[in-house]
Amino acid sequence: MTKYIEAIKFDDSQDFITECFIFEDLIFEFFIFLCGIRSLADLEIRNRLKDFEDQLISSSFIEYFDKKSGLIFKPMDRDGKNFQANLNIKSLLDTKSRSLIIGAFEIIEKKKLVNKLKNKDPNLFCFFRHIRNAAAHDGIINLKNKDGSWRSDLDCYFLKQKIDKSKQGVAFESFFKYTDVLILIYNLSIILSDSER
Repeated sequence: MTKYIEAIKFDDSQDFITECFIFEDLIFEFFIFLCGIRSLADLEIRNRLKDFEDQLISSSFIEYFDKKSGLIFKPMDRDGKNFQANLNIKSLLDTKSRSLIIGAFEIIEKKKLVNKLKNKDPNLFCFFRHIRNAAAHDGIINLKNKDGSWRSDLDCYFLKQKIDKSKQGVAFESFFKYTDVLILIYNLSIILSDSER
């Protein structure tokens, strides 16, 4: 039975990115995504972006971000000089988690590592494939074949999460958070690393 790494220290993100070298670009993209959210939730940065509107970014993009994230700036004081940004970061992270999972699976396929993962850790491959399939279908887990029968590859797990019949029709983000996605990718990288380095 594989012993999985259950937590990642984010105090040195460069080491994390380096350790996930198979998925390095994917993880780097995720950190850029987080920086983008942080930047667009900062009123001062948003005001500076307006100066570059024609060259860099359009106001319609910022408006779309606001709508998609539910971003609202609430005044923190009476004079209106300080604001607090409130946004629905969960929906943004859920969407990004899906693209991370799909991207990781595509990288494994492109590098022809699917069979290696199946052989080294069939349980992890099973879990990963179910999460990937859900990510590609609005996050909803489907454990049934086209004829309505149950798939034969049920009862797989990762960390404390198990995919079994009870997960049918459930959004994977309801039990598998974006941090779990990063930990999954990290473990995949470690398992697949010996042939890639």
